[in-house]
Amino acid sequence: MNTKLEELKSEFLEKQQLLSKANKQLKKEFFGIDSIIDNITRTVSSWYVLSDIQESPLIINLWGLTGVGKTSLIKRLVEILNCKDRFFKFDLNQKGNTQSFSSGFNDLCENSDSSKVIIVLDEFQHSRTVKGPNRDEIENKYNQSIWQLLDTGKVHYMSWRRSLYDFYDYINKLSRLLDKV
Repeated sequence: MNTKLEELKSEFLEKQQLLSKANKQLKKEFFGIDSIIDNITRTVSSWYVLSDIQESPLIINLWGLTGVGKTSLIKRLVEILNCKDRFFKFDLNQKGNTQSFSSGFNDLCENSDSSKVIIVLDEFQHSRTVKGPNRDEIENKYNQSIWQLLDTGKVHYMSWRRSLYDFYDYINKLSRLLDKV
C-alpha cells in the first residue's frame, strides 16, 4: 500500500477514535444531554475527520436558556479534540472588548494559518438588533460579515488600518528622501 494512503488512513482512524473518546468524556461531564452530545459529535465528525475536502462551513445551532452550558460544552469539545489553537469565540452582545466580533474579527482575518477554524458566535440574537417603535435595525458594520461567513465560510476582508499606515509610512519616507535632495 502507498505510504501517503497509509498515513491518511491512520490519521482518519485516530481522529475517529478521538471523536469517540470526546463523546464519552462529554457524557461524563455534562449530565442529561446524551442525545445532544451524540448529535453534536455526529455532526462535527465530517468536519473534524475530513475537513480538507469540506468546502462549505459546518454550522451547528445550539439553542437554550442562558447559563445552561451550551458554550461550555463546545469549549470542552474543542479542548478534547486539541483544537484550541483554531478556536475563536465571539460574544455578539459585547461591544468593543476583546471578545466582541469587531475586536476579534481582525485577528481572525489576519490569521495566516490556513487550517480550518472553529468559530462560536455566542449571544447570536444580538447580531441583528432592532429598536424603537418602528423597529428600525441598529446599524452594525460587522453584521454583513457575519452573514457572509455563515453563508460561504469566507469573508472579503481588507485591513485598511494596515494599508493606510503603510501608505503614511511611504509618504514619510519619500518626504525624508526629498529633504535630502
